[in-house]
Parts: sequence; structure tokens; C-alpha cells
Amino acid sequence: REATPPQPPPQPLQRQPSDGAVTLVLGAGNQSFLGVVDVLSRCLQHAEPVLLKLHPLRPWLSPPLLLILAPLIARNIVAVTLDRGVEQASALCTHPLVGHVHLTGSEETATAVRASLDRAGRPHVGITSELGCATPWLVSPGAWSGEELRHAATLIATAKKGNGGCNCLSAQVVVVARDWPQRGEFLSLLTATIAAQPTVPAYYPGAHKRRAALGALYGARASPVVGASLPHTRLTAEDEVLLLDCGVAGEASFDGAALRTEAFCPALAVVQLPGGADPGEYLCGAAVPFVNSDACLGSLSCSILAPASAPAQSVNAAVAALKYGAVGVNAWSVLGYMASCRGGTWGAHPDGPRSGLGRIGNAFGVA
Repeated sequence: REATPPQPPPQPLQRQPSDGAVTLVLGAGNQSFLGVVDVLSRCLQHAEPVLLKLHPLRPWLSPPLLLILAPLIARNIVAVTLDRGVEQASALCTHPLVGHVHLTGSEETATAVRASLDRAGRPHVGITSELGCATPWLVSPGAWSGEELRHAATLIATAKKGNGGCNCLSAQVVVVARDWPQRGEFLSLLTATIAAQPTVPAYYPGAHKRRAALGALYGARASPVVGASLPHTRLTAEDEVLLLDCGVAGEASFDGAALRTEAFCPALAVVQLPGGADPGEYLCGAAVPFVNSDACLGSLSCSILAPASAPAQSVNAAVAALKYGAVGVNAWSVLGYMASCRGGTWGAHPDGPRSGLGRIGNAFGVA
């Protein structure tokens, strides 16, 4: 066989941006690394010059980011600016040189940006966005060992309490089968695990207000769970996780209001669905259709928790049927975001605009 001649190394993207091709990245307020990921994605994958506007909660990111992004800044490919209020942000979005806007935030923010662009006569400016979700966790019925139950409870508690519940992939809805014999045992264990884990402040603006509104809405069906305290941490009662009993879907007493908005606060809803005698039938016939419907806001990510006794084909079928951008199996979907930084993809399910448009990552073009 003839030896294959050596191939030249891949060339960097050389496309020169045209007027109006600057991408404005509106930095996230809840995690420091998100803005860097967004900038590198738009700059290196899409060959766009980028202006990063920092979130008002994170002005202190400016010095380290100026160092991290220095090679791109020196070449006039990237610039970083502080937040100077809504008026300045609107002016940036509608600037004639901005041809694309990428944001990590809420549906309200994305809607406001789109409206601002349309009012300015710039409907051609595209928006990509990662907008969060009322992240559901589907718990399969079946025979669970004690260790499996503890592991599942720890995963949900960690996903809820991390960052005070202020993450786009924070656990928000636990979906369990009404007729699962171990349902009561699991929910008691989940409550105890939330109490055992340290509570951190729900610092994000509006988090306490949103939690209070859910508490008032659910009344006696809302139960605060006081967690462990960390030294040198100032907490209030509003920082503790609030468990919301939504009831059984389909019954007159069911209240699914907590599922139709992104809480972004320490609140966790529990939903029961009828059935559960057959794990496979329950997952694909009840749980998946429920979280795929408008009953649950968003399509960013979700998780399935299943014991070793669950039929593998049923779990695989449920994963395939879920209309979410990332699905964790016996894992928190934060692993999906981590994978996006290593060639995977992160973003809403492509079937519709729930949880935003576009993808983060996708370096290998897998989607």
C-alpha cells in the first residue's frame, strides 16, 4: 500500500467580519465561567468578533477576563465592557454594528431583547439563547435498594441546593409514581438529605421574592426544610429549600403552577402521576409525556433516576422520547454542560423555542 502523505495542519478560521457582524454576548449573572464559554464559542467556532457585556452582579470578573482573553483582545477580536444599566444594554443590542446577540438568562430577558431590536428596526439581528427550565427529575418505580434510594436523594438534593437553587439546571420538579410502593420512603429520605446538606444563600435578585410567592400560593402544601449551616455564612429562612406538594396530576386538587415558571430559587415541587405498577409503561406512557407537555416549562435538561431492576430497554426508550437538550441517567444534567466544553452540545431541544435557541459547544458538529 502507498503511504498516505502527511496532511497539513488545520488552518484557523480566516473569515474577516463584515460590518454588522459583531456579536454581543450578554454575560450570565449566576456563574462566572459561562461568559468565557459563550465568547470562545462565538469567536472561535462562528468566526465572529465579540463584545462581552458583564452582568451587573459580576463586575469583578473584568480584571481576570482581560487576562484570560488577552490574546483575542490584543487582536481586536474580543472586547469586554461593564454593565452600566438597562439603557446602555439596550443601546448595545440595537447598535448598527451588532449583527447577533447571545444571552444566558430568562425568557423575559430574551423577549425584551427581541422587542428592543424590533422597535429599533433591526428584525434581521439574530438571537441565540440559553434560557433555563423548570428542570424535572423522573424517578422510575420498581424495586430500589437502600443504597440506590440514598444515591438518588443525594443527587436531587445537590442539584437543588447548589448555588442557592439559582442555576438553569437546578432541580425544580420531582416526578414520582403514585402507586410506587417505595414512594413515601423515598420522599422522606429526600427531605432528610436536603436537611443534612449545607444551605447556601439564595443571593440572586428576586430569589427570595419568587420563593415567597410560591409559598403563599401553596400555603399548607409548602414545607420549608432547614438545612445544615456553614461557618461564617449569613442565612435567612428564605434561603432554605421549600418543598411544594403539587398533588396527583389529573386530580381536582392538583396544582401545577410551580412547574410553569422557572423558580430560580430554593423551591422544589413534587408531582405524583397515576400508575407505577409497570416501570416501563409508567416511564414512557406517563412520565415522559407529562414532562414533554406544556405542564413543565422549558426543554433544556432533565434527569431520569432508575434502579438496577428497571428494564434497560424502557429507560433507553424514555431517554429517546424526552424532548430535552440533555438527559442525565442516574446523574445530574450538569454533566451535559461539562460535556459541551469537550465537544458535546448544550442547549434547548430543537423542536421549539422552549429554553432558548441555538447550541453551546458542538465543536465536533454532532448536532
